[in-house]
Parts: sequence; C-alpha cells; structure tokens
Amino acid sequence: MRLEAGASGWVARFPCFAGPGEIHLRSCPRRAALELARLGAAEAWRIQDRYSRYREDSWTSFLRTTAGDWVETDEEIERLLDFAETGHQLSGGRFDLTSGVLRRVWAFRPGARPPSRAAV
Repeated sequence: MRLEAGASGWVARFPCFAGPGEIHLRSCPRRAALELARLGAAEAWRIQDRYSRYREDSWTSFLRTTAGDWVETDEEIERLLDFAETGHQLSGGRFDLTSGVLRRVWAFRPGARPPSRAAV
C-alpha cells in the first residue's frame, strides 16, 4: 500500500478486486491516515477473499457448488443480499448483483479494455 499526499488530504493506493483500490482521507495527520488506510484496505481484502469468484475457498465459490440447494448464511450475507434486492427493485431490474450478464461484454483479466457504454 502507498500513502501519498493528495490535493485535499491523503490518498492510499492498494491492489484489490483485480484492479486499483483507493482510500481518500482528509484532515488527519499522516500517522492516523496510514492506520485508517490499513484498516480500510484490510476490510476490502477481507471482502475480496470472502466473495471472490476466483477463490475456491470463498463463499461465492461454495454457493456455486450448491446447485440451488438451500444454504446457511450469516447476517453479513443476508444484509448484502437484501441490499442487492433493494437495488434491483429500485432500478427496475437494471442492477444485477451477479457479474454474469456483464461478463458477456467485459473481459475481467489484466490488460482487458473496458467495453463501450453502448455494449454495457
């Protein structure tokens, strides 16, 4: 992780979710910014590890192996799914928690170029 002075505070940069992650912090000393950035990056990495479709030990991979069977969840997963359902309802179905539809036009690999707005 790199912590750099930005125009209005600190910017922490770190790799996450197969791309660049950033945390912007204002009005705090460098030492506090570094500690807060470490906490934020650790949480992003925790979420990445728990839900990554590319990790065999992730909850997402586990869910894929259940082939539609009922599974036990915890409060975090229930809240995430409720949030996704709310987004789906509010967007008239345009918000989709899964990446399956988007993967038809977007190659999620190093060096891949984003698709056009029209394709998305």
